Amino acid sequence: MLSEINPKLEIPRIKPIHGVLVIILIIGIWSLYNYYQTKKMDSVSAHRKFTVGRITGVDHTIRSSKAVFYSFNADGKEYNGSVNIYRFGREGFIDKKFQVIYDSLDPSNSAMLIFQETFNYFNLSMPDSLSPYNK
Repeated sequence: MLSEINPKLEIPRIKPIHGVLVIILIIGIWSLYNYYQTKKMDSVSAHRKFTVGRITGVDHTIRSSKAVFYSFNADGKEYNGSVNIYRFGREGFIDKKFQVIYDSLDPSNSAMLIFQETFNYFNLSMPDSLSPYNK
């Protein structure tokens, strides 16, 4: 069986133009995603309302960060969101409550207010009680 393997078998190479096109496609998709996310958060900022959200789950599948899932009520309906967390430990966050800012026109657009960066984005002052989460 091994004698049948062709030692001169060439691995097909990506032509330089194809590599450039792949890079342009990746950059384009990333740019569109960032544009869409910025538009959503700009809408939250323009039509902002506040409520309290509760952390409902933490996904530890990515080693460098964690996805934290939260829920909140707006206009009598429950909404869910998530935020990537880089600073939290692994334990004790289920059922913790934090303030949520959301779009009054589309409450599914929301952000949980935990980190200084989020407060800065919305031109809000971060309360001292959140300092332990911003180290």
